Amino acid sequence: SIFEADVPVSPSAARVYQKDEKTIKPGETISFNLPKIGLDGTNNARLHLAVFPNMDFLHRLDWLIRYPYGCIEQTTSSVFPQLALKSLFANIEKRLSEIDQNINAGIDRLRMFQLSNGGFSYWPGGSQASAWGSNYAGQFLIEARHQGYVVPDIMYDGIIKYLERESRNSSRDAKDLMTRVNRCFILALAKKAPISEMNLLKQNEYTQLSNVQKWQLVTAYKLAGAYDKVESLVEGISKEVDEYSEFGHTYGSRYRDLGIILRCLTILEKADDASLMAKHIAEVLSGSYWYSTQTVGQMLLGIGNYFKYAGISAADDLLLEGTIT
Repeated sequence: SIFEADVPVSPSAARVYQKDEKTIKPGETISFNLPKIGLDGTNNARLHLAVFPNMDFLHRLDWLIRYPYGCIEQTTSSVFPQLALKSLFANIEKRLSEIDQNINAGIDRLRMFQLSNGGFSYWPGGSQASAWGSNYAGQFLIEARHQGYVVPDIMYDGIIKYLERESRNSSRDAKDLMTRVNRCFILALAKKAPISEMNLLKQNEYTQLSNVQKWQLVTAYKLAGAYDKVESLVEGISKEVDEYSEFGHTYGSRYRDLGIILRCLTILEKADDASLMAKHIAEVLSGSYWYSTQTVGQMLLGIGNYFKYAGISAADDLLLEGTIT
């Protein structure tokens, strides 16, 4: 009798992978030498073309590009990154229109949070200002106005005066260094840098500041036209952030902070450092791990502003993959 059976045959060695990455400039021709790796008939090569490494994070955009809802943090996180990421959709009118509608809806919704003192409550109709929420929403309104969106004067002036007043009364939250430094950074973006508060932080609190706080402070000086006062400090600031997660207060995390640091590196025009940080954050965003709205929002803000700085733009055809055998 005859018995037939499929017998699996495994190679004597483990799979071998090799990766090579090159940058191609407009009009330039590049070539890759395909190495003779593996057994004949089993080896293959994949060509991966992208305007930036690990650009496959559209699922993060889809998660945030939606009508704003929720608390002050969720509302702001849902629309703020869209300001910085519009350039990715320069040729997609439908998506641009959707983003404009969302941003305008976000500005309108924030009116429900604003108090008579100019700050923003955590929930619509609240009676007490949220320190971090006011910073975060205020930064969104400042940058939205910079990009030409209509932010009512009474709304804009209210938050600016609130942030300025809080920076003058920082003794009330003397230990809340993240809120204080972030407030300086935001006011500097609005060309209202609180130099006195910045000097106090630099003279009295600098050694207590975390890395993300130090980067924001020196960037505030840069925006204020006083970079010479802190330039000697910059080389001594690490770009590393230890793992942590806050489920309240400033909703911080390691990758939230790295997103903020990337924004600072871009403003400071530290091109090489910003490029390395952007590639790392893009790799994280390309994964499927869950992150909070604050963390995703700040990472996308950092990436979006880096793309503007580096002149990177793209549309839905971000990636093209093929297999060469």
